[in-house]
Amino acid sequence: MKASAPIWWTTHDVAVYLKTTEPVVRFLVNRGLLPVNVVHNRCFRFEVAAIQAVAEKLGLMPTAHAENAVQA
Repeated sequence: MKASAPIWWTTHDVAVYLKTTEPVVRFLVNRGLLPVNVVHNRCFRFEVAAIQAVAEKLGLMPTAHAENAVQA
């Protein structure tokens, strides 16, 4: 599967994302998997697919297969 392109997020996007995924983001930051300064940048590159893959492996987010099964 081809890696997704980085997505540029604004400060507002970050705030919304952190509100919905704060525990996952905090966990990744605490383990050095996500730079802590990422939330202070006005605009930054954020590899959503990479973060989700790590979170899924750690059991913090449902896998894509589970989401597809729910939607089907």
